[in-house]
Amino acid sequence: RSRDGEFIVKTISKKEYKFLKKILGQYFFYLKDNPISFLPKILGCYVLRRKFKKNITNIYFIVMTNVFATDHHIDLRFDLKGSTIGRKVLTGTINDSKVFSKGDMALKDLDFNKINEKVYISSKRDKILEQLKKDIEFLYEITSNDYSLLLGIHCIKDIERSTLSKATTVKTT
Repeated sequence: RSRDGEFIVKTISKKEYKFLKKILGQYFFYLKDNPISFLPKILGCYVLRRKFKKNITNIYFIVMTNVFATDHHIDLRFDLKGSTIGRKVLTGTINDSKVFSKGDMALKDLDFNKINEKVYISSKRDKILEQLKKDIEFLYEITSNDYSLLLGIHCIKDIERSTLSKATTVKTT
């Protein structure tokens, strides 16, 4: 992560690198036509070649914007795939203070299911769902079947909750 938290450098496999290079044009035009897309904004795709004696090692990586770069403190982060197989980080409860103190820890699907609160979505719920549907259709079109929804939760105080009477709520089950 960059010092200011705006960017992330992520290593990828050679296979992922080749796939990104193949779909780069479609990806660029999709993001241009869908500026509020929830897909990651990849700014660059690189190969770092390291030669040591006669051995050459390639390190593939991308630079992208950080989806959690916001003015609001993100209390909980989730990496959701829609699966329950191996999709658990916590051994205790979601309210464990260790979870909140490690704000960078990405929890998973089964951890998300443990939330015993309502999740408030902005009044733009319909636009959000419409864009998510478009993103999924694009991923299907480019034959990408490995993706996650990164979800950041900012816990609001009871005083703030009373002002959200028009917010849409989703009760987790």
